[in-house]
Amino acid sequence: MSKSPFPIYSGLNNGTPPVQLTEGQLSSVVNLSPVELPSLKVIEKDSELGYTGAVQAVRSIFVIDPDTHILVLAGTTLYKWSGTAFSTVATGFGASSYVQLAPMTGKYYLVDGATEVREYNPSTSTLGSAISGSPDDCDFIVAHRNHLFAAEGKNLHLSNVLLPDDWTTVDMTGTIIIEGTYGEDITGLTVVADHLVIPKERSISELWGFTPGADGDMEVVEISTSYGCISPRSLQVIDGTMYCLSHLGIVSYGGGMAPYLISEPFVQEYINTLNLSVKAKFTSCTDGRFYYLAIATGSSTTNNVVIVYDTYTKTFWSQDAVYTAMANYKNELFVGKSDGKLYEKEVTALHGDVTWSFEKPVKIQDLANRVTLQRVEMTYEVLHADAEIVVSIRPDLASGDYTILRTITDQTADTAMARIPADFSKVYDKEWGMLKVSGKGSCIVHNITLAMRVR
Repeated sequence: MSKSPFPIYSGLNNGTPPVQLTEGQLSSVVNLSPVELPSLKVIEKDSELGYTGAVQAVRSIFVIDPDTHILVLAGTTLYKWSGTAFSTVATGFGASSYVQLAPMTGKYYLVDGATEVREYNPSTSTLGSAISGSPDDCDFIVAHRNHLFAAEGKNLHLSNVLLPDDWTTVDMTGTIIIEGTYGEDITGLTVVADHLVIPKERSISELWGFTPGADGDMEVVEISTSYGCISPRSLQVIDGTMYCLSHLGIVSYGGGMAPYLISEPFVQEYINTLNLSVKAKFTSCTDGRFYYLAIATGSSTTNNVVIVYDTYTKTFWSQDAVYTAMANYKNELFVGKSDGKLYEKEVTALHGDVTWSFEKPVKIQDLANRVTLQRVEMTYEVLHADAEIVVSIRPDLASGDYTILRTITDQTADTAMARIPADFSKVYDKEWGMLKVSGKGSCIVHNITLAMRVR
């Protein structure tokens, strides 16, 4: 008898069609996280932190450095979360608006797509009135090279040097019109490799140089007409690399080379079913390693899937979730939902109500050498009394009913091993099958080994 172990995380969800998958790859992962590689752990339950009092969804969460508090936009009100309770900062926002803030000179500057730029004082938690002369209707704002840059439509506005409340000095400020190849509106602003990056839906440009104006050296350079950013809130920078959602999938750009697609073809099943009518609701965040992207698929008008990308291992997986806003606060992932409440994601509380699964193409027999699969050996943990693990298999990669080999319900005090018989001696025309491990509740799958024997 021979045993063929495989690392369940290797090549996780790289999207290769199942018939081409190698021994160490998984073809489908739902509500599992490889944050404890080489194990797969069930995602953990969100913990409610507080209720804003708004009946509408939380639409924006912004962290005020150095992690002193966060701002939450829900309904028409901007709230401050101090860590224990909410307090009102300002009212009168549009019922479907979003906010962005950028820091400069010890304060923050806010845009909401409707009014002029406003100053937020983190010391007093107060939002000032509109700055006279600043651009209005801006959706995006960022600090770069001692200027504030704000964008609306095709227009990129900039403030005076280190004077975020001065947008009127002719020789040091102005407006740059970003036409691009397709003439689309700007869909975000960020900074990569000390260049201001200006995406549109189907293109990406950069602003080079330091000095604006007719005699300055600022220059707009279009770096891609293949990819852009279709969802403004999908834009994140992780360790110097930009990630965003394009019309073809998730794009990565680190400066110095062309942006490229990292998600094809794994995320394609989601891209093909995106509800683009609500793409403004898509949202993302990062904890410095993982890129989290919440999207709405099918007919859903709210985000119903979270795609997670591990920038260390270059792997993807997905989670079922209805997050309307996300942010990393004090090294914890905070999320907002349509109920107007704030939650902390993936806390340690165990639970039994999350369903999860993964599938793995396996060699069930070698017809030429008369070798067949005899059993599946799995090391695992069942962490909750209501949790269970179900091991199933089918003698076909693409279709057919699964046969349940074993259901494991006993809670474990430590890592346990199951030796599960699998008889394919009467299957004469198939060499590959699909192994499925599924269940509900808090579990960890550490390793799987296939035991083969000669018939």
